[in-house]
Amino acid sequence: AEFDPALLHLVGIDAVELEPWERQAIDYQQLQGSTVLIENLGGTGDFATSFRDQLNSHFPGIEDVVSTRSDIITGRKLPEGSKSNRRVEYREMPPGRSRLMLRGYQIDRRYPVLLSYEDLSYAMQGKDGQFINGYTTGSARNLMLNILLEAEKAKGGG
Repeated sequence: AEFDPALLHLVGIDAVELEPWERQAIDYQQLQGSTVLIENLGGTGDFATSFRDQLNSHFPGIEDVVSTRSDIITGRKLPEGSKSNRRVEYREMPPGRSRLMLRGYQIDRRYPVLLSYEDLSYAMQGKDGQFINGYTTGSARNLMLNILLEAEKAKGGG
């Protein structure tokens, strides 16, 4: 009850099995206006997929690519400093991988739960590696900035 963030960023590699209370906590966060970002660290593993599979029954419809018209992508209607993410850049893709792009569950023109199958965390830190499947440093930072700004706005702080 004391922990009430605008953005809850969950990062991992391996698949997880959510306990009922964990699913309820995610649902509670989004109902309170928070945003939940679930990311595959390094753009590998089944972490985000395992969340998607368990959350599909909790949200109307299915997770889909974040609309190019959303504030997260355009930066419109966000506080000063937002960035346009219409043209994100990715690292060179490791063999055998495909791009899923930022995805989420849209409810009332907002994405309270986002899924990033591609890496954001290593990129935001400027870390490099040939087996990292994800965004370039600049694109990751710009995308995360808008995610943070939109989360704060949705929570009532902006």
